[in-house]
Amino acid sequence: MAGYTGYDFYLDGVLLPVTPSSLTIKTPGQSTTFDVINYSEISELKSPGLREISFEFSLPNNPENLPFAKSGAQPPRYYIEKIEQLNHGKRTFQFIINRKTPQGVRLDDTNITVSIWDFQTKEDAEDGNDFKASIVLKEFPKHTTQFITVTNGTTSVKKTTDDNRWATTGVPKTYTIKTGDTLYNIGRTYYNNGNAWKKIAQMNGITDQYNIKVGTVLSMPEYFGVL
Repeated sequence: MAGYTGYDFYLDGVLLPVTPSSLTIKTPGQSTTFDVINYSEISELKSPGLREISFEFSLPNNPENLPFAKSGAQPPRYYIEKIEQLNHGKRTFQFIINRKTPQGVRLDDTNITVSIWDFQTKEDAEDGNDFKASIVLKEFPKHTTQFITVTNGTTSVKKTTDDNRWATTGVPKTYTIKTGDTLYNIGRTYYNNGNAWKKIAQMNGITDQYNIKVGTVLSMPEYFGVL
């Protein structure tokens, strides 16, 4: 299929206009070796370190002229500003890759909580003033919080991760899907947690979070606490 790309890259719910040609995910080892008195060596095995993701991607000024550009692509400045906001705000977010066969069959997805470690852009006149960008992401570990409740002398403990906590402030009763929206992005905007997309999808009978139509009116849940 001419122009087919079976990968969609999302940064904080924003779909990149052109799929990167390659991706590197590096998992550093943290095991160490010690010398002991009799000159032999022993190894201390440790869990692997946090993953580091790096790739380069294009931000074309005229994506409509590229057969492999994503529908609804925005000007380069839109993506640059979004990424710089994440970087300068020191925010964590979801890095997601959706994979499909040419027939549209879903394959395994990648979904990692990350932060930005490096972001660079370059403008090249030879490429029609399109932008080239490179980014390095670092996996962010999930932290577990314990909630202890004492009732009539009985103690109960409930654990939750950072990704499951969310709160609502001024959420509308309905929301109309616009070009470029994802459920994750809507959840991030209105509930301060992209993982609220699960409740939105459940409330609206959506089985595929990436298959949503512009103009659809969503009912927005009212919910406080833990997902």
